[in-house]
Amino acid sequence: MVNEISCFIPILQLSAPCLRTAAPTPRPHGERFCSFGLPETFPKILGMLTKLEDDFNKITSIQNGCSENEGRDKLVSYAQQGTDEYVKAMDGLLYGILTDPGLCEKYMGDATTLSLLNAEAFNPLTRSLSLLASEKYAKLSDTARKQSVWLMKTFAKKNIPGLDRIFIPWMRNLTVGDHWKNVSLIEGILETLVECRPILDNGAGVPILQMALLTFIQLIQYHHTSLQYSVIKDKEVDFCLDLLRNKFGECMAIGKDFIRILMQICKMPKMKEFWSDLVNDPKKIAPSVPNFTGVPYILQLKTSRWIYPHRITADLEAKIAFLLSKVRAPQVSRYADIFLKQYLSSAEGEALIPEIIRFVCRSIHPTNEILGSDVLQRWNFFLILICTCKTVAGLNQCLLALFYDWMLFDPQGENVSIMFIEPGILLLMNVLQKNIKVLQKPLMVTLVEYLCKIPFEFFPPISAKVRSSIVASFRYILEKRVVGSVAPIIDFAPEEQKILLRKTYPEIFGPGEAGSVAGVAVNGGPGNIKIDLDSLPSPASLLGSMPELKTDDDEPMDDWPEPVMQNKTPKAAAVAINHKPIARHHSISAASKVKRSQEPSLDECIGMLPETMQPFLCAMRDGPVEEKCQIMEEFVDDVINKGRNFDSEQYEAVSLLARSLVLVLKPYYDDFRLPQTINEETLDDSIQSPLFILYRRLWEEEDGSLPRKRVIDLLVAMYPLMPVLGYLIIYYLYYRKMSPSWTTTSDARDVMADYEEFCSEYLRRTKQEEICEANYTVCIAEDLEACGQQDHAMLTELVPFLYKENPRIAIDSALIMKTVIGYIDAFEVQRLACLVLKRELIMLSDKGCVDVIKDSLTWETIEQTFFWKLLLVHDLKIDNILKEIVAYIDFRHHPEATLQVMELLRNDHPREALVAEVFRRDPVEVESNPFITICLHWTKKNNAMFTTSLSSIITKAGATNKKRVVNKATVNVKPDLTIDQVLAHLDLLRLYMVSLDQKNDKRMRDFASGLYATLYNSNVLLSLRTIKAALASNLKEKFREVLQLVEDPEDDVKASPGKKGSTAKRGRTKAAAKNTVAKDSDSDRSDEEDDVAPVKSKKARNKSPPVED
Repeated sequence: MVNEISCFIPILQLSAPCLRTAAPTPRPHGERFCSFGLPETFPKILGMLTKLEDDFNKITSIQNGCSENEGRDKLVSYAQQGTDEYVKAMDGLLYGILTDPGLCEKYMGDATTLSLLNAEAFNPLTRSLSLLASEKYAKLSDTARKQSVWLMKTFAKKNIPGLDRIFIPWMRNLTVGDHWKNVSLIEGILETLVECRPILDNGAGVPILQMALLTFIQLIQYHHTSLQYSVIKDKEVDFCLDLLRNKFGECMAIGKDFIRILMQICKMPKMKEFWSDLVNDPKKIAPSVPNFTGVPYILQLKTSRWIYPHRITADLEAKIAFLLSKVRAPQVSRYADIFLKQYLSSAEGEALIPEIIRFVCRSIHPTNEILGSDVLQRWNFFLILICTCKTVAGLNQCLLALFYDWMLFDPQGENVSIMFIEPGILLLMNVLQKNIKVLQKPLMVTLVEYLCKIPFEFFPPISAKVRSSIVASFRYILEKRVVGSVAPIIDFAPEEQKILLRKTYPEIFGPGEAGSVAGVAVNGGPGNIKIDLDSLPSPASLLGSMPELKTDDDEPMDDWPEPVMQNKTPKAAAVAINHKPIARHHSISAASKVKRSQEPSLDECIGMLPETMQPFLCAMRDGPVEEKCQIMEEFVDDVINKGRNFDSEQYEAVSLLARSLVLVLKPYYDDFRLPQTINEETLDDSIQSPLFILYRRLWEEEDGSLPRKRVIDLLVAMYPLMPVLGYLIIYYLYYRKMSPSWTTTSDARDVMADYEEFCSEYLRRTKQEEICEANYTVCIAEDLEACGQQDHAMLTELVPFLYKENPRIAIDSALIMKTVIGYIDAFEVQRLACLVLKRELIMLSDKGCVDVIKDSLTWETIEQTFFWKLLLVHDLKIDNILKEIVAYIDFRHHPEATLQVMELLRNDHPREALVAEVFRRDPVEVESNPFITICLHWTKKNNAMFTTSLSSIITKAGATNKKRVVNKATVNVKPDLTIDQVLAHLDLLRLYMVSLDQKNDKRMRDFASGLYATLYNSNVLLSLRTIKAALASNLKEKFREVLQLVEDPEDDVKASPGKKGSTAKRGRTKAAAKNTVAKDSDSDRSDEEDDVAPVKSKKARNKSPPVED
């Protein structure tokens, strides 16, 4: 189950070497910079990493062979060619700084020199470093992280502009789940902030001082429970106390949530005195603040808008947004288990839950469509989080975060939103009849008791204010009809809690008060819990997979970038592969930001239409579908054909008519589904609705006619308001192609021409772009995405039609392929696979499938699994493309593709080209290494061919090694397989055989007998002996164990007396290896191993006796 959800699988950090002993040389992509554990899910960031490496290789090639001063002069000349070259030079230096601690001072000196020559100064470095921290932190190696802190400290000492852009995202990541991994980074950043105090006084949109205080208060909670972190905890406490004592005015600007955060550590020894002064002697804390009264004063302040998302990491923010916008009821349990395991399973996970609750309450406000769907709701998400609490203190902090807005609620205040308090009441109402226990106590009882006790226990001096705020919250909830009535709380509460409620809140729960408020009758009873969607304030629209972040503060954020979602879901990322998506129904326009109450209603829209159009819309708003179809026929005849008022100056944009039609038609088509049985009759019935009458007119009108143009103009105006319109055009064209009349009336007609013209006009109107193959593909993908979101069965039905009618666009399109597999299940993959096997569907070709495979490496695990299933059922020439696939994938970074390629390789013959590509991989683990696994199976498949290929590869690699000084590799030409790569893999095989000897497992040794025979084959040994003489001394020393296989008798004679013992040892090692091979040959009577026997005897004849000590 967990393996299917790669977007939530924890990332496996792989350490990488960071120090060079020689001059820097260009490196292949991915080396030493990031430690990838999973395929990338955000192509933009992957492109950034590739660009950084390319830029580093560029500046390395410029400075290659020069002294330090000459290299710096050449770099300056290159950077002065233009802004792009300057940015590339700085990015390349950043890459060197982050990956090479030994040369970081040199690179920093180069960057300082360049910064003096350009107005950009260090801006390229700060931008790139900020982006890495925001969206790639989890994938960075330990070396890159440590070097980033070193660079931040260097910048802080120079006090360059824009330090907040660097420090804020890096501090945001210090509180990530396994904080023990970040201890060195925490110490480094803390040391930097202590030594470079002026940087705390910046006036950025997100102040470093406030962010640092919040971050280290959270870390204090983590470190307080373990003696292991006592030293660093003391440093953190001293730092925070220093800020609180000396810069309290800036600290309290955080807002009312500052008190909640301080309460989490106020009982710690060093913090008690400060908290006591804040409560009892506030003037001592902030003497310069007029009328400062301590805690009550701060509770009246707005919490800054950046606080909530910055209390959690960017990765966690993205996952929460995904859960609350994409995960539907059947999948909640599976996704919740993965989420809890990844983020909240650690010891400090409980301290993170209150911050998650505050972030969701204040920043993620779902749309009415999500509130009315089966997508995971906020209250349900909170229930999952609260049920994981293991301590009473942790549970109290969670409930405080949940009801914090209740306690300070002011219905007359600015930026008041029902969404702040809605999750609390829905959680309470939905657990009334459920026996859910937390810490062995019914959650319903816990919630009721908390609401009744918190006014008097939170901060007694303001208990009356807190109680009145909670009463106001209940009244506002009933006024906005979030729930029909609060009577069920009294009805299902135990007797003790009933008394407590009526005593604490008689205005709400007293006799006769629970059913109405403010003179407005509210009907409801037990279990009658529903949301009146129309009465809610306008929530945020969705942008991709992330809800728009709403806050209670309208203060400007300067130019601080908003958080960017990195872990796109399989569905939301479906159109972000090769091309930049065209802004369509997912984009937030100026009009969509207007509150729903300010948008014209249907009656208002109709009233603004010309009088001749009003009767049609009024008649279509009510009545059965058949009547609406008849009225639409009349509308088309009067408005589309005759053009009455359609082209007049009073209605030149047709947007008002489009909005009116959408308000009338959208509710019907939001539930439009593919018929369960597909035949001529059911298809005819499915299109008997008003919208398809417009499509029919578009189909029947001649190209270039005025009625056809009017229909397209109207559809283009409706499309942003009704996203299903696009794929319903495709469905209508599918119906036309399936119609029996097609073959007799439309043989020469392009069935997709209407849709292509519609897309072309839409692009021209909205983006001022002409249609081309790239953006036409994006149009198809986005409409397929909308189809998959509403009805994946229809998506599966339309896919064969699209691939058949648009082969030039659809076949070998990674964009369309990813969109399709992002919305189908295993049964539908099986159906598509059957169509491919029956030659009724072609999705991939020999010519372009390799490019699709390369794009698929960044997809989710389940998407890659489905893709490979569909790829392998195609009748492709796998042998021709396997070599190219093996050359591209990386065994460490692309585990899904590696599994599939291993299966293909083990069933293929070990041809030399394939073996050479496998030997290009970087060797990693020993027993679990895919390289060893493949070699083992090749020896079973065809040992003779594998031996021949290996011998030839060794010989060619040796020849390449001799010519390397003369033949320099040119740009864009793949480098030859080097002898050190070959020897490294041979050493890996040797180590594997040594491990088998140590395990003394006969079954495993028998299985690997072919590998023994290959390594001691005469041709392989002869090739090794041939290249040995040309090897450099450092390679001979590095691979001496492998080269011992071919030690010549003359070498033993030439050995000095002082090395006599080592010579004898090598001789005994070879003799032992020979006996091992002989034993394996006797136990396995295969033909291939019989062929090796003469080789061993020849080797024995040529070998001199071991030298005795």
